[in-house]
Amino acid sequence: MTTKKRVLGGLEVLEVPGDPQGATIILLHGYGADNRDLASLAKLCEIAPRPTWIFPNGPLTIRFSPFYSGKAWFPIDMTSLNRRC
Repeated sequence: MTTKKRVLGGLEVLEVPGDPQGATIILLHGYGADNRDLASLAKLCEIAPRPTWIFPNGPLTIRFSPFYSGKAWFPIDMTSLNRRC
């Protein structure tokens, strides 16, 4: 399985190329994760023709601590969200 890094539509993506006649499957990661979290799923799906897999990174970088950050698709007010729980 060959994984390529590239920019698609302004987003960093990991792409696992498939057969040209195959489908394209796009998977979006969750809040605070990144595209590497889902990329291993491409090798689990054995269908023909082999699809092309696209794993984009969310455009926002969020900081959880000085040493850990993740990606997001939109901002979430975590303080407000935690007050509701």
